[in-house]
Amino acid sequence: MKILLATDGSKYSKTAINEVANKPFPPKTEVCILAAYEITPIVNTLEPMGVSHEYYAQFDENAFKNAEKNAKSAAEILENKNPNLLVTTKVVEGSPKSVILDEA
Repeated sequence: MKILLATDGSKYSKTAINEVANKPFPPKTEVCILAAYEITPIVNTLEPMGVSHEYYAQFDENAFKNAEKNAKSAAEILENKNPNLLVTTKVVEGSPKSVILDEA
């Protein structure tokens, strides 16, 4: 059996993670935890009247790190509560709606 479990770190995601963790799935059920993040489009502005490109780069890096943290946290919960699951994580840049549908 294969399960795709998308997470954004919200309380609703945590509820879904706990539901999967507490179900008696067959041994070696594969669970792919997917976290999507969107990057900020760079707007052409001139400093000091606008925001620097470094600011956008830092924002994008933080978005990736947050998505990665959410995926790892979900994996830890699943692995601790249900060791029969084969858990992998995947962090993908893009619109969550599109990323989830493409992965499914």
